[in-house]
Amino acid sequence: MQTNIKPIQTAYNGYKFRSRLEARWAVFFDAMYIRYEYEIEGYDLGPAGWYLPDFWLPDFSLWVEVKPSRQINVKENKEHQQAETLQNMTGYPVMLCYGMPKQLYHYLYIADVTDSSCGTSEFYATFIMDEYTGEPLILVIDNRSCRTFTTADDFEQLDKFINISRLADIQGVSLKEVDLSEVHGRLAGTTLNCYVTGDSLSWQAALKARQARFEHTAKGSW
Repeated sequence: MQTNIKPIQTAYNGYKFRSRLEARWAVFFDAMYIRYEYEIEGYDLGPAGWYLPDFWLPDFSLWVEVKPSRQINVKENKEHQQAETLQNMTGYPVMLCYGMPKQLYHYLYIADVTDSSCGTSEFYATFIMDEYTGEPLILVIDNRSCRTFTTADDFEQLDKFINISRLADIQGVSLKEVDLSEVHGRLAGTTLNCYVTGDSLSWQAALKARQARFEHTAKGSW
């Protein structure tokens, strides 16, 4: 029998987040030096319903929706339909993030400008840090082609979205030699359904988010 866990509303960094999980993602973004805005605009997605994305990351031109990890196996759910519809409507990519930062790969819905209908493609992705420049990036896991990622509306190039081929170019190595410690961590391996920590920069940010302590909000003061 599945138990519904009530979200704990949490104040952090001037925002009032609807859940503790959302606040932990905000801590992660801060630790990664990623600018974010919270619940800035809602959309009527027609048959997909009303949608209020959790985060807008202006430097990535990206919507981020945070969900509990227990929902990860419900692939054909309303959230995925809404994410794809939002990408089609706004032209900007949408990432569904399940669980804690770096706990799981995330679903990324992004414009496929190689498609004649300019439809939406779905990938796995994760946040990483370029250890040479300290720049936060999004690594698209299952796409090794050299094509760039763009928005649908005006073909705006998304420079902060890279694939493994581009990561190898940044590191100056072959695909077989590419350093994936920012993906998996250096101190332990990882799978899609467990949380481990490593000593790379993005994993340090994820650990900071996981260990964050928040002040209790008095009942009725929200």
